[in-house]
Amino acid sequence: MIINKYNGMNDKSCRSSVEEIETLETKLTNSDTQIMYEGMSELAKMVCLKVSSDSTHFYPGSLTYVLFDAITWPQHTSANGACLVLHHIFETRGPVFVEKVDMIMSQLLPKLSTLSEDGHTRSGALQILIHLSRHHLHQVIHSLLCHSPPFSNDVISCWTQLGRDQLRDSSIEYLLDQLERSLPYEEVG
Repeated sequence: MIINKYNGMNDKSCRSSVEEIETLETKLTNSDTQIMYEGMSELAKMVCLKVSSDSTHFYPGSLTYVLFDAITWPQHTSANGACLVLHHIFETRGPVFVEKVDMIMSQLLPKLSTLSEDGHTRSGALQILIHLSRHHLHQVIHSLLCHSPPFSNDVISCWTQLGRDQLRDSSIEYLLDQLERSLPYEEVG
């Protein structure tokens, strides 16, 4: 509260912040999974609002990089929480990752192979792919095309996820454009 007053916030907004944190705490300690999920989602949004944009860039030691490692933690609630925070980071700050798409994809795909096919964490990780694709579709597709056939189940899951999303039409248009531009053979001469 002292910091908030120093930053020019009034007493009413300080109390409101304290009440929000107390409400968040009760949601996070609740045994009902739906209420806990709501609390984790609110916490993820709060983290995205409060953390500096420098901390969310993707480089070793950054918050985003560390959260990618947390996706594979054995405790599912922690892994799901990491996915939620990443989900909000990529949704709200996706454009800053323009230079790091290949690096992010090279981190995401191996992690998918360690996650259960029907688990919430895997679904969350694939949603991170969608949020990244909404900002950098061509780069994500190019990264997936760099894998040689036969594709692994994880690459297939990524393609399937792209096909289920509203990005499907844009993805197909881009792929058709790439096919039209590239020759089916290389001329040697």
